[in-house]
Amino acid sequence: MTFGDRMREYRDHRGWSLGDLARATHYSRGHLSNVENGRKTPTEELVRACDRALRAKGELIGAFEARP
Repeated sequence: MTFGDRMREYRDHRGWSLGDLARATHYSRGHLSNVENGRKTPTEELVRACDRALRAKGELIGAFEARP
């Protein structure tokens, strides 16, 4: 499972749209979509912002650090 897959999983679990996550993290909806779909590599800053916003308790950070 990719980081983008995990991010989408947490976002869907919270019932959030990409727009909701964009507002919470101050990243554009388009950029977050590109990360979710594997077209862009997330920065550590984005990963931490998403982990906080989605209340993932470090799971997204772990998925990011475990990537190949």
